[in-house]
Amino acid sequence: MRLSWRDAMACDPRSLALLRIGMGLALVLDAVLRAGDLGDFYTDAGVFPRQAYGEVFSSWRVNLHALTAGPWLQGGLLALAALLGGAVALGYRTRWAAAASFALLVSVQMRMPIVQTAADDLLRVLLFWGLFLPWERHFSLDARRSGHARDTAPVLDGSVIGYVVQVFCMYLFAGLTKSAPEWRSEGTAIYYALHLDTMARPLGLWLRGYPGPMSALTHATLWLELIGPFALVLPVATAWARAGAIAAFTLLQIGLASTLDLGLFQLVSVVALLGLLPAALWDRWLPRLRRGGGAPADAGAGHAPLSRRVRGGRAGLVLGSLLALYIVVWNASALDGVPALPERALLPGKVLRIHQNWNLFAPRPLVREGWVVIRGRLADRTSIDPLTGAPVTFEHPGRLAGLHPSHRWRKYIHNVFLNPTAAAHRPFYADWVCRSWNRAHPRQPLSRLEIWFVVERTLPDYAPSTPEPTHALDHVCAAR
Repeated sequence: MRLSWRDAMACDPRSLALLRIGMGLALVLDAVLRAGDLGDFYTDAGVFPRQAYGEVFSSWRVNLHALTAGPWLQGGLLALAALLGGAVALGYRTRWAAAASFALLVSVQMRMPIVQTAADDLLRVLLFWGLFLPWERHFSLDARRSGHARDTAPVLDGSVIGYVVQVFCMYLFAGLTKSAPEWRSEGTAIYYALHLDTMARPLGLWLRGYPGPMSALTHATLWLELIGPFALVLPVATAWARAGAIAAFTLLQIGLASTLDLGLFQLVSVVALLGLLPAALWDRWLPRLRRGGGAPADAGAGHAPLSRRVRGGRAGLVLGSLLALYIVVWNASALDGVPALPERALLPGKVLRIHQNWNLFAPRPLVREGWVVIRGRLADRTSIDPLTGAPVTFEHPGRLAGLHPSHRWRKYIHNVFLNPTAAAHRPFYADWVCRSWNRAHPRQPLSRLEIWFVVERTLPDYAPSTPEPTHALDHVCAAR
């Protein structure tokens, strides 16, 4: 059986084109979902006005979205991001569209880093490699003009190596960082994950009543993340190994999406795999479909030569390989027992915006969540909860999944009230509550707030827990 590291790292240009289409559509969807939180997160009328930068961050973070404040301008930037994502998907002026999309994506993520998710990191680093991938050669308007659509030679250059290593690292280090007993020995990680009511979907609520299947799924998830990435780069039987790994990872993401609301993460994770689809998929099955089920063409036979463009790019091959190695070292430094990289070594990753962290539900799933309770004092000294307009109560609100208008709001609330390093955001949240209420009720303005976060813990073996109100902040509303 022949070993071929070339096959293990090369990508079919048609698969890369499919990756481009998926990435473009993901960029459009990302912009559309952000538009739903436009006023709350991206304008000075929201929870993090631009003047808050100096109080929260040690240095000003220059980005295009922080140079404008009005909702119309912010909405225009998101609309432009959606249009550029569409251009990437269609393969129209692909290089320019991808570069502009990357600039806008970096900017909007820097504008509100506290709502950053793993999906945002994955979308950004994949788009970085997309700036250099030859993914416009098929299924694109650019290909129709250039004639590249007839070239199906496998592609192996620095950008392809970087992309393959990036996907490899995302899945592998997601497994390696799962070091707690809940994953490695107890098999209870899925139990704890599905008990996060703010994320659990109806199927997840049902599944968490069955400890046996949850334990099996815990171990299966861990082993898939530890072994599956190597199947993506196996130098023997590469096509079959890749196809099997892609199918397994896709099923994993479908399972996650059906049980937990993780925003765009599952979608982007599946899109990330599209560029790795083996050539056999195109050479054997597409011709058969075109023939109405006849015998497959022999297009996949033999060993296709590498693209001439790729063979000549030795400098790019070396540079891409070095950057891929840097990504491996970056991720390895996050593991327990591995020395952390010095700040100067982190600088290139931060400048290039390829910084990343794949500690998903790691080292163990969260066991705390909760909800906000606010006692607002009106000018006439009566008290209400300005979030609901109802009397103040610490009673459980029922299903926590419906408390937040979006997954980014859920991320924001949990970071602000459960992450001590984000406590500096609390006064700005309180000020936003005051302004929102007073704008809607000018005759009954708020004068001050007491904010509490009620913490609910998940205990082992379905043991009941008592919610714990935790005082977060007293705030005096600014005079109108």
